[in-house]
Amino acid sequence: MGSSMHPPETQSQFDLRVTLSDQTGSLTLMLGGKVAECMLGCTALEFKNLDEATKTSLKWQYLMERCKVHFKLQAPTYERPAPMLRVLACELANPVELSQYLKQCGF
Repeated sequence: MGSSMHPPETQSQFDLRVTLSDQTGSLTLMLGGKVAECMLGCTALEFKNLDEATKTSLKWQYLMERCKVHFKLQAPTYERPAPMLRVLACELANPVELSQYLKQCGF
């Protein structure tokens, strides 16, 4: 590298492996980008600079909690033989909404 060239800037971003489970089974997928930032209320760089107690507190907000997840499933193609699942949004479930939904489903 010449003296006039600068090293490329790096950007921190979330790339979290999560498992979603319900009464029908479990699904492991990657969660990242703006969805993860929205869930945790901070950017990856801000998260990186938090103390361990605050990080742990943020993680426990969703661990073992009922969540409302919106996702998009793309069918496999010739070029991409595995289906692709993308989380579009995730938030803690509203207990009233959850109760109404479960009643409609016969639970």
